[in-house]
Amino acid sequence: MESRSNGRRPAPRAALALCAAAAVLAAGCAGLGRVTVEKRPVSPVRQNFVGESRLPETLRRVVLLPVWGGEAAPSESALALDPGFATALVRQKRFEVVTISREECQRRFGNDSLSSASALPAGFLDELRRDFAADGVMFVDLTAYHPIRPIALGVRAKLALTAGARIIWSFDDVYSAEDPAVLQGIRRYYGAAGGDRGEGPANLPEAALISPSRFGAYAADATFQTLPPRWR
Repeated sequence: MESRSNGRRPAPRAALALCAAAAVLAAGCAGLGRVTVEKRPVSPVRQNFVGESRLPETLRRVVLLPVWGGEAAPSESALALDPGFATALVRQKRFEVVTISREECQRRFGNDSLSSASALPAGFLDELRRDFAADGVMFVDLTAYHPIRPIALGVRAKLALTAGARIIWSFDDVYSAEDPAVLQGIRRYYGAAGGDRGEGPANLPEAALISPSRFGAYAADATFQTLPPRWR
């Protein structure tokens, strides 16, 4: 593509202006073949989840179990992620959230955490419904855990009704610091509000890439954002 101006060459500043305009508006011009436009990371939209179109009207109170580390993470690492998942679930404001400590979980059910993929203790759901007035229970399992750079966290979560044991939402995905979408999500989460701790935002995105608990707080928030809405 050529630019003509009645036989006169444009002044240097005018030429620069023309080139700048062409770079924005005319991607097919031959003279712009060497111009590269930096791509922005895509939004962190998680896709590995299924759920009902909306939450049942009867789902008012949910017990959040401690994070299950299994073979992916030691118990102390899973314990450090408990607060982040609890905060993220409360923030969704889908229902009242009741947490159960690891000590109480151990006392009641013989283990300090329970996996959504394992057999549940006898009378488990009945006990939650009777003693906690719970309409549902939220399981959170770790399927992958890499606490050093590049940090990664695999999350499997399920929301089940205590009456009938029906699963109404299930999530299974891996968050990796090597994923541009995850990096963009961390920047948004630890933005002006300072994430979940009310801290100054200056160094939080970078800190989240070396801190499993900070990285986990973002992952928990992104996970629970996929929960069904209460209304259509």
